[in-house]
Amino acid sequence: MFEIQGDFVSAKPFDRGLINDTYIAAYETSQGKIQKYICQKINKSVFTKPKEVMENISLVTDFVHLKAKSGESHLLLQKTKNGEPYHLDGNGDFWRMYNFIKDSTTFNTAQSPQQAYEAAYAFGNFQSMISELDPSKLHKTIPHFHNTPI
Repeated sequence: MFEIQGDFVSAKPFDRGLINDTYIAAYETSQGKIQKYICQKINKSVFTKPKEVMENISLVTDFVHLKAKSGESHLLLQKTKNGEPYHLDGNGDFWRMYNFIKDSTTFNTAQSPQQAYEAAYAFGNFQSMISELDPSKLHKTIPHFHNTPI
């Protein structure tokens, strides 16, 4: 399925997501190290064009990977053994897998002004990293999704 080095150890539901079915998958490398990944089944009720969503994610994460500074943590999309950005299972469900960023945390709302600042800083850094990405290469998967009211 995915191009993962190591033997599958376990997968546990990860309840931090709001939309997709999310799991933490663990694999043991040949050196005996446990490597974790985030595995998600894409919610096709929300993302009605999952193939295009995954093409967008692949384009953006590959672009960020090229722009990231050495040692800087960022999402890496794990491709399938066929080089695809997703796995389509026998039920017609789309699955994706990312590296698990150690010591990362998610929040649905900022718990303090400092957290809001850090989120804004990270978002600004991300925007700066992708500023040279040609937006015409991205699919519009949910019309007006990022448009916010004035």
